[in-house]
Amino acid sequence: MVMNKYKKIKLKNGGTRDEHRIVMEDIIGRRLAFNEVVHHKDGDKSNNNLSNLCVMSRAEHVILHIKNGDIVIGNRIPTESEKICLCNRFSNVTESVAKRIKYNNESPSLLINELEISKFVISRIRRGVSWKHI
Repeated sequence: MVMNKYKKIKLKNGGTRDEHRIVMEDIIGRRLAFNEVVHHKDGDKSNNNLSNLCVMSRAEHVILHIKNGDIVIGNRIPTESEKICLCNRFSNVTESVAKRIKYNNESPSLLINELEISKFVISRIRRGVSWKHI
């Protein structure tokens, strides 16, 4: 049975953190960056064994779940062409590219064509929804 809840660790300050993030941060020796997530390979969110965890970018993580059919449109799995479209929306944007998008005031059409990203990605960065820390 696959668990749908992450294990939490209670902190001294009274807050909580996800156990899988703490496990991975201990292994890599630093805090996870804004754009990094810890993926559970077997889909079991309570299985925080190191062999079941890997770090990937948020974009890679979404693309993986799209390709695996874990993300649905309405109540159905997307067709292969819809999966390709969805994957293109979640391209890997590095911090330097995000800064360029946010601060250089370049036209969306230029960025879309050059970087092969969607208008949605540009909008989220410019509104501060994605890459909030820059």
